[in-house]
Amino acid sequence: MTKSDLTKLTAAEVGITPQQANRFLSVFIETMIEALDKGEIVYLRGLGTFKKTIIVKDCNVGMRDGKIERKPFTLAKIHFKMGVSLKKKLSK
Repeated sequence: MTKSDLTKLTAAEVGITPQQANRFLSVFIETMIEALDKGEIVYLRGLGTFKKTIIVKDCNVGMRDGKIERKPFTLAKIHFKMGVSLKKKLSK
């Protein structure tokens, strides 16, 4: 399912125009991204919990003077934990 599909379904379900539904979904997604970027945990009852985790590892980048040169590598990861309602729906 794409954002366009969600827009159409939301517009039909709520009784608003597709443009209004698209604007709502855009703001919703941007708000979630901003919250996660700030390190906040986003909890949506029935869906689940989103949390940003930062992973820092050393990475081999080459040889210098016969020694392996290592530099830190940072990776942001979004962890999603399903809510109880979603687990029940999916397990049927």
